[in-house]
This record gives sequence, C-alpha cells and structure tokens, in this order.
Amino acid sequence: MSRPDDALVALGRTIRELREEQQLSRRTLAQRAGMTPRRLRAIENARHDPTFDVIFALARPLHIRPHDLIDRAEELTPDPIPPQPNDGA
Repeated sequence: MSRPDDALVALGRTIRELREEQQLSRRTLAQRAGMTPRRLRAIENARHDPTFDVIFALARPLHIRPHDLIDRAEELTPDPIPPQPNDGA
C-alpha cells in the first residue's frame, strides 16, 4: 500500500510536469491559480498538502479536470489502485 507521502510526491510531480509541458513558469501558474510562487513550489516539492480548492485552482490553468489531475498523479504512486469493474448499475 502507498504511503501518504507517495501521493503528495506524485501530485507535485504531475503538476510540475503539466506546467512544464505547457511551458508555464511557476510564477505564471501561481498567478493564474491565485497563489504565491512559493506555495506552488511547496506543492510541487511535496512540502505542502493542497486542499481540494487548491487542486481545482491549479487544474483550471493547466487545462485539466481536477479528477484527471488526481488520476494522473495516482498512476505515479508505487501501488496504484486498479480500476474497479463495472457493477452493471
């Protein structure tokens, strides 16, 4: 089972990768998400546990849905949760 730290590291790495793929500076993404570059750096380096609101705020300027951001991060954890079979409902 993954440690909570693994999830924070994966989320920070995912945010950094998306930011770099879109050629956004940390300052630009932070401004667009309504936070300081220092706080964004702490999130990217897994030193700050972002709230649900912060994940939403970061997802918008990264042009990704919040659950897709979390899914992408979850795939980077050492023990990702496998997809659940459809129960037919």
